[in-house]
Amino acid sequence: MVALKQRSRSSFQNIIRVCDQAGRPLGEGKLPAEALGDVPMTLRACRYPGSRFRHAHPMNLSALQQIKDCWDDCREMLVWLRAHHLESVGSDRVTLSDLWRIARLGQSLPGWMLLRRVDPIADGGLPTAVAAVFKVVIGINLATQSLHLTSMLNGTYDDDDAADAQHLLDHIEAHGLLIGPNQVCAGPRRMIAEVLELLIAGGRRPASGDDALATLIGDPAAFSRYAAQAMRFQAAGYVADVFGHALVHAVAATLDAHPATEPPTARPAVEVLRASLSTHGLLAPALNLTPPQLAGLARSIHRFMAGPQLDGSVTSALIVCLIDAWLQPRAAAQAELARFVGTDVSAPLTGLLATHLAVEHYWLLLNLVGDAALEQFLGHEVQPHALAALDAQLGDTPLRRCFEAIFELSIVQDDAGARLTRGARELRIGTSFL
Repeated sequence: MVALKQRSRSSFQNIIRVCDQAGRPLGEGKLPAEALGDVPMTLRACRYPGSRFRHAHPMNLSALQQIKDCWDDCREMLVWLRAHHLESVGSDRVTLSDLWRIARLGQSLPGWMLLRRVDPIADGGLPTAVAAVFKVVIGINLATQSLHLTSMLNGTYDDDDAADAQHLLDHIEAHGLLIGPNQVCAGPRRMIAEVLELLIAGGRRPASGDDALATLIGDPAAFSRYAAQAMRFQAAGYVADVFGHALVHAVAATLDAHPATEPPTARPAVEVLRASLSTHGLLAPALNLTPPQLAGLARSIHRFMAGPQLDGSVTSALIVCLIDAWLQPRAAAQAELARFVGTDVSAPLTGLLATHLAVEHYWLLLNLVGDAALEQFLGHEVQPHALAALDAQLGDTPLRRCFEAIFELSIVQDDAGARLTRGARELRIGTSFL
């Protein structure tokens, strides 16, 4: 279900391709070699003690040097982001959720400056300090999400606890979060600790720096609204991925328990589905939770990433609907599906299909509504789109293909719900059943 995070112009996958004033892409360590062109790239084995020491993956000294060259400006920006967030929520202390949302403000800055309707900055014109802060805070975001998940799973998480820099540093090291798929983090531990200190405890705020940042951002209040929607949209994507991953696991386990229900013609689709099971640290640890436990985790993810929702956000309302759909009994839909597909398929698989149709429907709605809201907060007019058109773009997922192969039918989603076709017969599962 990663399309939720990829199709938006504001998505991480799109933003990291943009270059700053020095010609360096925001995602230089995450892009394929052909996307880097002739960007200077000095890679060296890491000599920092700990999990990175002489790791097979190198560290990017060129990116580190760029951050060092504008470190004073980065400090001021990090302090401003903290103060701006705390003023907006009316607080004087930083929880782990606040820390994530402060860092997410920094991650949202390039998207705001590049994509806004009024006075956008061109690709290649992004200030180097903004790019450097982006590269710093995306690591903080991953670490805080990981600590939130771990704390939820071991029962120690408390929404109101203050963020603890040392605890987070220990978690980062223990879980290998400084080691990426291609490179290790080039930042020395003391620099990471300083970033956390600035984001949690704050620092000196020179008035001239505040004025310069406000001028750079243009409209801090409008930027905050855009960033808040980006947080909601990312929360929606994470919740959808958690549920989608659990469904993949449940389908695979059901087929293992009832192998006779898997028709030979479905085997290729089933193998693709099994291969899609992720080992990502933000998904795999939650794999064996019960449906109520997973719903509880999803609600906590929503609160953690989006914060208090006081503005009537449609995106947040749909996240609530998605979570409710995960738990909602669908006896009527399951009975209709059983009559439609016959008795050759196990009842658990029919139940999983009913759950999939509901989760998929709200996932598509979140794509539609969430991205439209981002564009509106950027100041753009948005033309309404039908859910069927979006389904044609995004509906071809391993989960859908697997269900279609097992039940020998086709699935489409539209504004009225799900429509299943099997030969000359058609079944409509309306939104009231989802």
